[in-house]
Amino acid sequence: MKDIKNISKEEVFSFYLEQIRVSISNNNRQFLYILEDLQREYKIPDDKFKHYRKRVLDYGGDTFRAIERCLNYYSEKLEEEQGKE
Repeated sequence: MKDIKNISKEEVFSFYLEQIRVSISNNNRQFLYILEDLQREYKIPDDKFKHYRKRVLDYGGDTFRAIERCLNYYSEKLEEEQGKE
């Protein structure tokens, strides 16, 4: 394990992005389990189920990309401000 003092900004950024990705994936998985339960209980047709499944996955991907863009933006702004000092 690296000494905390020797961790680069890029490593910290990558770590947080990975944790966010894992959390979103876990959240998606839980929604998919709920969808499967609903399909069994209410006999949702396969085409509807696939549509809802795709929406869950798309929304999760969109969420991750939005967070990644936001982190990139603020990371760049922080570097610009530190460069001015």
